[in-house]
Amino acid sequence: MPFEVIKLLTAVGMPLAVACWLLVLGFLLSWRAPWTSRFFLLLALGLLAALGSGAVAQRLVVPLERAFPVPARDSRAEAAVVLAGTVDLARSSLERVEFHDRPERIIEGARLVLEGRARWLVISGGSGDPSLPGASEAELLGAFARQMGVDPGVILLQEESRTTHEDAELTAALLRERGIGRFFLVTSAFHLPRAVGCFRKAGLEPIPYPVDYRATPLRRTPLDYVPQVWALQLSTLAVHEYLGYAGYRLLGYL
Repeated sequence: MPFEVIKLLTAVGMPLAVACWLLVLGFLLSWRAPWTSRFFLLLALGLLAALGSGAVAQRLVVPLERAFPVPARDSRAEAAVVLAGTVDLARSSLERVEFHDRPERIIEGARLVLEGRARWLVISGGSGDPSLPGASEAELLGAFARQMGVDPGVILLQEESRTTHEDAELTAALLRERGIGRFFLVTSAFHLPRAVGCFRKAGLEPIPYPVDYRATPLRRTPLDYVPQVWALQLSTLAVHEYLGYAGYRLLGYL
């Protein structure tokens, strides 16, 4: 399936977009079918209220984040493979990298190398932005890793992938070329189930290394049941992963 089509389907299938479609449909039906119109309007409001609740958002993301534990502190591997999807490509340069989200991925990957727990730092990711097809997140993250003190000679870049599936396929070829077998797969905890599945499908057995946790173990308060923007964002992230996992299953990527 073309990359641009995947991006479009992902965007229109997210909770906020779905709620907007339902609201538009409800208003269009308000004159001819008032009861049906009310159903769609209430459904849209109910969707926003539920997914905007912190309690619901946390319940959605927790199963994803608990799929794999953090490896033991003394564990070692030949490489740390860091998946991109963190850089603001439009505002970044090799001298100054701007993150829009999830900087923990490259920070932890670099730390694994600096602490001697991995020899190689492998960074996987081209451009996930259709408007910037020639950009390279891997190159930018490589520059950031060098600024953190990682030896340029141990940094390997895979700059062609645009999706998690492509990350696995193209990085697998790079790892085999270098004779790397045992490696940490460093990515956000919510993203690991899909990422690990893709790498296993590519014939590899990664050591899952979750970072960037979003769920909190705090006790529930009344505010957790009041719709809030951060909760809708967290729910959207979880829904994206569940739909992505299901879509990858159907496409045979897992």
